[in-house]
Amino acid sequence: MIDDCCAVGAVKGQELGRQGPRLKSWGRSRRGVALCLTLIQRKALPEELERMTRISFSIRVLGAALMVCLCLMGPTRADGGAAKLDAMDAIDVLSAVTEARGKVVVLNFWASWCQPCRIEIPELMKVRKEFSENELYLLGVSIDQDKRMFETFVNKAGFNYPVGLGGQEVVEMFQVSGVPRLVVYDTEGRLVLNKDGVITAESLSALVRKLLDG
Repeated sequence: MIDDCCAVGAVKGQELGRQGPRLKSWGRSRRGVALCLTLIQRKALPEELERMTRISFSIRVLGAALMVCLCLMGPTRADGGAAKLDAMDAIDVLSAVTEARGKVVVLNFWASWCQPCRIEIPELMKVRKEFSENELYLLGVSIDQDKRMFETFVNKAGFNYPVGLGGQEVVEMFQVSGVPRLVVYDTEGRLVLNKDGVITAESLSALVRKLLDG
C-alpha cells in the first residue's frame, strides 16, 4: 500500500507540477506528511484519496504530501539495537517504516505508567532476540508526556530494541486511544495488524514467522 500511495502521489505531483509550489516548500509541511501517513494507515484507495482531499486539504497539498512519501523511500535499512531516540514525529515514524522495507516492522505504542505495557515489553524483547535485524525491525514509541518518566523507565528496563518518545502528532496519526497498541507491517509495507492490548511473545513470533515465510 505504501507503494500504491507513492505511485499515486507521483502521478498527482506530475499533474500538478505546473499549478502549485515546488516540492521543496511542500516537503516542510508536516500536515501534508501526516495526511499521507493516515492514508497509508487506512489503506485508502485512489478514489478515497480524492474524496478525503476535498474535505481536508486542497488537491495540491495531497499531491505534494504523497510525493514526500516517494522521496522518503530509501534503501532497505533500519538500525536495530537498544538506542534511545529523542522525540519522534510523524515523519520519523514514517521514515522508520519505509527504511525497513524487506523486513517485518513492528511498532509498539506504550507508556511508562501503563502496567499492561510493563507486562508486554519483556515479551517483545523475547521476540527481538528470536529474529535477526534483517528479518525484523521493532520500534517502541512511548506516549509519555513527561520526558523524565520516559527516560527513567528506559534506563531501567534494559530495552534490546530502539525506543523513542512520540509526540501528539504521532498519537493522532495512528489514532492511539490506549496503550499498549501494536501495529505490524509485512515485508512489503502493508498493514497486517493494528490492535490494542497485550500480545504474547508466542503469538507475535508466530505472526512474524508467517509473514517472513510469505
